[in-house]
Amino acid sequence: MKKLTKKFISTVLENYGLEMSPCITPCEAGDMRVYKKNGHTYYTTINFANGKLKFNNREYNDVDLMVKDIEDYNATLEFNPDTYNPDYNTEAITDMRINATIRKCGYKGSGYQCGTLDGCYVADGVLGFKFPSISGNAIMLSGSSFIEMYDKNDSDSVKSKKIMSMLGALYAANISNLANKLADMGSLDTLSSITINTFNPDTFEVSTSEGIDGVISILENTLSRLKRVKDKKD
Repeated sequence: MKKLTKKFISTVLENYGLEMSPCITPCEAGDMRVYKKNGHTYYTTINFANGKLKFNNREYNDVDLMVKDIEDYNATLEFNPDTYNPDYNTEAITDMRINATIRKCGYKGSGYQCGTLDGCYVADGVLGFKFPSISGNAIMLSGSSFIEMYDKNDSDSVKSKKIMSMLGALYAANISNLANKLADMGSLDTLSSITINTFNPDTFEVSTSEGIDGVISILENTLSRLKRVKDKKD
């Protein structure tokens, strides 16, 4: 069995696009941060002291096995592994997680376009339609009205769940409103001239349908996904 050395461990990690780096903040003797070389994002912390290599208090003689276990562990994390870096400021970690959650919900940063020092996030619909912008922890409505998505004292996990719940309700309300508008039009056959393209993320195929059939397909697909979410909660 090959004797483990820091140089050998580093060489194996490099084969996975990883690199070791010393801690910035105080840490246990032998602790080393591991980063992805592409983008230098935090991956995990390992310990190598007195010739013993450890991850999550488990000792390893096989560096490849350790990397596999790290990958499996990271896959269970609620947030991006980079946000678990012990050297990051806790406020910066929260900002990173909230940013990622809001972007996952279809919003994007817009700098200072909303007239706030903190900037804001916006989401666009079709043909120029815009959803309410987000600034800080609030959805900004018309005038000076706003809806708070979460309490600033909530944990990062709770904040993320509340953001997705609130924005999900916002999208669902718009689906319902638009469906009612289509029904109120009466003459839905006027949609026959509209070609609707639907992308299937599972097969990467684009299907084409006309008018009312396309609308029904989109709404049925959306309803099916909402039911699956509800079933998981129940």
